[in-house]
Amino acid sequence: MKKNEMQRVIDGKNGTIYEMEEKIKELKENNREMIRSVDMSTRRFEEIKAERMYMQGQLNVLKRISGLYPEEIKTHDEWLKLGKEILSEIDIPF
Repeated sequence: MKKNEMQRVIDGKNGTIYEMEEKIKELKENNREMIRSVDMSTRRFEEIKAERMYMQGQLNVLKRISGLYPEEIKTHDEWLKLGKEILSEIDIPF
């Protein structure tokens, strides 16, 4: 090969390498943007999940207040009739 042909081949390969490096830079930037978007979506999803749990609790309270979802509170005598062994203070209805 002559020097001119070799230089042309080298220039072609250098051009290909440059194009590939530019494409890699572009893909890295797109990757950063996607990661940022996923992080924002994840945070928003967690916020929405917490809001949903809060709203479900509020709905249950409204149902109890309105009488659509009556809360059963047993008396001391009813608890004794059940024959349940009370294991902790949490189980005590009074």
